[in-house]
Amino acid sequence: MKVAVRCIYYKAVTPSCDIIDMDYDTWIEFFNADLTKRKAMVLQMLNSPYRTQGNVKEIAWIPLGHQNKLREVTETDK
Repeated sequence: MKVAVRCIYYKAVTPSCDIIDMDYDTWIEFFNADLTKRKAMVLQMLNSPYRTQGNVKEIAWIPLGHQNKLREVTETDK
């Protein structure tokens, strides 16, 4: 399952948007988790040194299935 994830930071103006590919078991765990667990899972998958649990206020996510909806939207805007 592809999931578009946007991290919302404390006191930050630069948005982030990443696409994470999850296997079925990870997707089910993510889907049924609470906000804290979801943030931890996303940050672990992104594996970026500047993204830490303390810096991220919340995450917004959209399941994309097996499609890349972000690319489709971007290409139609051109």
